Amino acid sequence: MFDSGSKINDKLQLASEVMSQLPIDKQVELSDKIALAIHEVVYSTFSESKYNERIDEHNQTSEKSSQYDFRYNYFCKSINR
Repeated sequence: MFDSGSKINDKLQLASEVMSQLPIDKQVELSDKIALAIHEVVYSTFSESKYNERIDEHNQTSEKSSQYDFRYNYFCKSINR
């Protein structure tokens, strides 16, 4: 999903070299855009991770609930025999 650390570092180094050739107002604008892009990637990755955790928790809870229902129903049937 993510580039390796060295690839990211290479891209940031290239961005830094390009930015140094721009006027200061364009450097600030580009820097803001880069920061926003990084924030969006980190946030979306975090959100996806949390979503997957909730799905896993829900599935585990549903599975435990189903096992409990099965045992309860089996117990009730065995009593009624």
